[in-house]
Amino acid sequence: MTSATLREQAFYAGAYDKGIPPVDFAYEDIMTTGEMGSFPWMSQPAPGYAGDIFVISGDGDALFCPQEPAGTGCDQALERTRDMFPGHTGGFAKYVVGGKTGHCLGVHERAGEAVKAVHTWLEGR
Repeated sequence: MTSATLREQAFYAGAYDKGIPPVDFAYEDIMTTGEMGSFPWMSQPAPGYAGDIFVISGDGDALFCPQEPAGTGCDQALERTRDMFPGHTGGFAKYVVGGKTGHCLGVHERAGEAVKAVHTWLEGR
């Protein structure tokens, strides 16, 4: 991101510690290929993947749900992730963290809800 303000607008929403975004911007890092693959509009479908899929997002995530109303729009955006894995035969699950939670799930006040959702899904495997 070119400024701390733009980064905060893109990655944060709802309830979060306002001291985190400036530190996040100061120490921002590179993006991995695997991380880039999580952006459907930037990647190609993975028809060879056949395993289980779990996708999670905050209902205020400006990167994944920019034009959609909170909650239901993000649910629809996550549902579209299926299209990236046309050959998958495993299960598909999605979870939307409420409270106008933004893209950086781990630093929002509802981070525990996100972690619990992931662990619950993993325990069911």
